[in-house]
Amino acid sequence: METAIQTNKATDWSVIAERIKLDLPSTEGAFKKIALFILEDPQGVGFSTIQALSHAVGVSEATIIRFAKNLGFTGYAEFKKTIHNSIKQQLNPYGEIAPGELSSLDNSKQVSKLVNYEFNNLKRTFSNISILNMNKMIEGLHSAERVYVCGFGALRYVAELYGFLLMSNPGKQIVTITGSVPDYIGTLHPFTERDVMIIASLPPYAREEGQVAEFVRSRNGKVYLFTDSPKSPAYPLATNTIVCGNRSLLYTNSYVGLISSFKVLLDTWVSRDWNQFLKRMKPLTELQNRSYQDLEKYSS
Repeated sequence: METAIQTNKATDWSVIAERIKLDLPSTEGAFKKIALFILEDPQGVGFSTIQALSHAVGVSEATIIRFAKNLGFTGYAEFKKTIHNSIKQQLNPYGEIAPGELSSLDNSKQVSKLVNYEFNNLKRTFSNISILNMNKMIEGLHSAERVYVCGFGALRYVAELYGFLLMSNPGKQIVTITGSVPDYIGTLHPFTERDVMIIASLPPYAREEGQVAEFVRSRNGKVYLFTDSPKSPAYPLATNTIVCGNRSLLYTNSYVGLISSFKVLLDTWVSRDWNQFLKRMKPLTELQNRSYQDLEKYSS
């Protein structure tokens, strides 16, 4: 039996993929086979004919067309073109001009161009966020016994920032996972189904992200993923995902989406537990005030 995936048409692959993934639990039969194939190999779909896709998935061409229409497209051709264009953007994500050309602009235009890219990354991040998805993440964090935060390479610093913000506010036991397997295996071992794992993931993706997510799911734990693409190794295993904008004119990632979306998640959580938050923050505020007073005394 086919269960239709009813969504409004999106023009960005990361948005399409997130919608398909969110609907997977209620998707059945041939539609589920198509959905899983597309999530696993979007590049293959973006460059495949409908005949090749039909053969690879083992469903009829008519079923593929119905699948695309249920996503809001006129048919497979429009759906394929959308994925194809998004993949081209991922393969060349640096926008309208090459980094070398950026240096040819005057200073004000350089700043304007770079600010515009970060602003659009922020817009894309928040336009992708599902309120239902975020509420589920908040519920899971609220009930968690421990919150683990994970990041590798440059993302270790994002994970450490997440951990700092969590320790400063909701008062949970926070555990940071980073480094190589021998570095974190002992720290990860106590993870149980009562815990939550938050993973930050951007290119170049680390295989450890997928390994950690796989371990967490084997313990029946929740994986909350902050990433820019379904290409993240943790994406197929994530319980809930926030997809962040990551376009850049330079050969670097944009971190604005990762940080701003996490800040919104955290502040929403705090606002729903305001009285407890004030109780936890009171001694910290008093300590900070005494520190300022001591500083003023010594500097006078």
